[in-house]
Amino acid sequence: MFSFSFNDKSANIWETAALAAVCALACLTFFYSDLRNTVDNTNILLKCLCQGNFRDFYESSVALSRTNFAANYNFLIYVIMAVWQAPMLLLTRGMGLDYLSCPWALLWSKLFLVVMSLAAAVLIRRIVTFCGVSASKAALAQVLFFSSFFTFYPIMVCAQLDIISVTLMLAGFYAYLKNNTRLFWLFFALAAPCKMFALFLALPLILSRWKNLLKVVLFWASLAVFIVGEKLLFADSAIYTTALGSQSRDALAALLQGSALGGRLIPFIAVYLVILLLSWMRREPDGREAVSLCFLVWGSFIALSGIRTYWVMLVIPFMVMAMVVNSRFLSAGILAETAAGAAYFLHVASVSHVLAYDGSVSHLFLPSFMAVPDASVRRFSGLPELFDYLGLAAFDGLYTTVFITGILVLMVLTLPVPRWQSSAGKMAAWTGQSENAGMIHGMIVLRILLLNAILVVSVYAFTAKTGPVLLDNRGSDGLISDVNLISAEEPGLVCQPLTMEEDGVLHELTLKFSGTHMTRANMALIDISLENAADGSCLFEKVLGVSTLTAEEPVRINLKKLPVTAGQALILRIQGHPGNAWYHDVETLSVCLSDNRAMTGLITELPEAVINNEPAGGSLWLQLR
Repeated sequence: MFSFSFNDKSANIWETAALAAVCALACLTFFYSDLRNTVDNTNILLKCLCQGNFRDFYESSVALSRTNFAANYNFLIYVIMAVWQAPMLLLTRGMGLDYLSCPWALLWSKLFLVVMSLAAAVLIRRIVTFCGVSASKAALAQVLFFSSFFTFYPIMVCAQLDIISVTLMLAGFYAYLKNNTRLFWLFFALAAPCKMFALFLALPLILSRWKNLLKVVLFWASLAVFIVGEKLLFADSAIYTTALGSQSRDALAALLQGSALGGRLIPFIAVYLVILLLSWMRREPDGREAVSLCFLVWGSFIALSGIRTYWVMLVIPFMVMAMVVNSRFLSAGILAETAAGAAYFLHVASVSHVLAYDGSVSHLFLPSFMAVPDASVRRFSGLPELFDYLGLAAFDGLYTTVFITGILVLMVLTLPVPRWQSSAGKMAAWTGQSENAGMIHGMIVLRILLLNAILVVSVYAFTAKTGPVLLDNRGSDGLISDVNLISAEEPGLVCQPLTMEEDGVLHELTLKFSGTHMTRANMALIDISLENAADGSCLFEKVLGVSTLTAEEPVRINLKKLPVTAGQALILRIQGHPGNAWYHDVETLSVCLSDNRAMTGLITELPEAVINNEPAGGSLWLQLR
């Protein structure tokens, strides 16, 4: 179903197989907490249904939920999941298994979202075929859909529920193209409770077909029938009102971000209003134009509003359909989408808590094939910490720029040729790119390789080990030495005694400094060393440029598995060296201290630090692994 052909069927088979393999591996490896919360709450709904008190579902989820979130989605989401989940719940109960601890049961729940993505792929093929696209390009649209970062991350890694609403919207859009108003209404009415943003897409489609504004308003308002019915059903539930109200407020706050001209400008809303006006003014679009209209709505939504990272799921089906139905720049479009997708993942890896969740690789099958270290001995909490350690998180602004630019470029490249131009040869100077088979195959292979790279890097971030925490004295913030380490008059020297309580190796030291912003022209240095207290020999030394430090941000130093023995006394020395004379006593740097009240780890005692032969007033703020 997913193979495509530009006269190289063997390449198609290998590409499709490789794509299926990496998607399957991701599905079997990752399980994000949001879906686990939904699985737990769905089981609570099934229990309520068996007891005949489903109207108490939201209250019951607060009382019975075993995860960090009680039910906070619209009721229809849980009903849909319950239909899928009920057989597996009965099976696990019959076998005496705990659903939330059984990898096969959790995989069953995740597979529902994979099935929905397969249904979305089938609808993509039918829609583009309806628009007159060849079978090979229709299959290419499906391959682009599954090889996109915008699909791989939200579905195969995070298993976000947005794909339910997306699939229903695709079904409704297909019904719209076939002039089946009843099914169009039904699918969008079902999509709205799953993701209220479905109403954004429905309105320009309605305005494109009907020009009677009263009829448009009534039809569009009727799409909220299941939302209104649900609110009436749970009108007496304070938990329902609180949970759904907080969801709506968060979504609206993200959507309404923006400012310009000294006031408030919401870029997406401005563009959306223009789209609505033009949809009403123009004649009814043909299939290709309707696909482009949908992409314009979601493309502007993704590029111009403060979206959640997983909302990109809304745009990708319409993006790939627009790329193949208006394919005069197909090769360039695939390149732009690949760049935007890669930048999107780099952004997510730099900032998203989704890829820093402790259980992401523990719930399914990865622990059966390799050791997944406990959080206490993991080197990184997830991808954001790995990216921060490698210095890649500092380029997040670049990633966001490339992501947004890629979306905007695609919105231009996929605009349909006006009918009055399509036969006039006015686009002749731009033709010849769309059927560059070699380039397209090459980019498909590149996309699959990048997905594999994501998989490998993500697994590494969650499984890389370091030593156990020997000492963690980071609990008390706010204590800062008043000694300037890089003073020209008297540079600071910090000495922190340490005594090892068992044999082992030292993997990593974490410190924190406070001070003014350091310009890169300031060549001041700090020399960090570990010395043997018995004979003063240097066991480890690292020199850092002060301008490379960020105030109040942890500094992680690799100790390169330094061996130590029980009872060995060490001294951690931090020696400041002033830089060029221009900055003497203009810029300052001080060590952060701790009062030891929150100290944890194998080392149970930490003496007071000494700075320039005077008591520091506390021990160093540090972690030692």
